[in-house]
Amino acid sequence: MSDWDKFEAENHLKPLLQMVEDLQTANQEQSNANEKVDKLEAKLIAEFTEEFGEQSKAIGVNIVTINRQERFIWDQDVLETIFKKETLPLHVKRKLTVEKRTFQKLTEAEQKKVMPALTRKPGPVSVKITRSS
Repeated sequence: MSDWDKFEAENHLKPLLQMVEDLQTANQEQSNANEKVDKLEAKLIAEFTEEFGEQSKAIGVNIVTINRQERFIWDQDVLETIFKKETLPLHVKRKLTVEKRTFQKLTEAEQKKVMPALTRKPGPVSVKITRSS
């Protein structure tokens, strides 16, 4: 490859190289800003009692409101023990799932049996930039 060819190739890549550098800088700035926001929110949240629901406080001319939601997490094994000898009442649901890794290890026949219950959706897209050596 001649020097001229190298020069043209590098010249062609300049806008892309600049775009990569700008993206790396913007990602770092965003990461730093998100980290700062998280820390500040955590400090504000610590000023409120740990009660479920909405709470507000006047701080200077501002009103800070937090909403702490209540989540129910049911122990599947305990529920199974409670209702093992009777039919499930309408308010209790049986949760059936297949773990992805386990599914991928199943035989083709076993996979085919549960396939009608499977829906695959695309996940989030990410961009990763690494330096080449």
